[in-house]
Amino acid sequence: MNRQQRRKAKKQNKKKITYWKAKGAMLNMVDVYNAAVALVLRDKHRFGKERMTKFFNDIGTVLEDMDNDLISIKDIQETLKEEIDFDLTK
Repeated sequence: MNRQQRRKAKKQNKKKITYWKAKGAMLNMVDVYNAAVALVLRDKHRFGKERMTKFFNDIGTVLEDMDNDLISIKDIQETLKEEIDFDLTK
């Protein structure tokens, strides 16, 4: 492997490491957010195990629909704004 090939390989490896660090940080952020939501639902709205499970299953369904391009974040934002005057963009 010559110098140019080593530099290219090092650069590609650096991109992979950065990607995995970013992905790990994102997954950690999702875990933190889920924990905060679960705590608020339990403490402030008295959700038990059954309602909590149903809530997070419903969230999973919405995320799957978004992943399958059946609904977009913009659709959700517009619906909430129109139906209950709640602005998620702020």
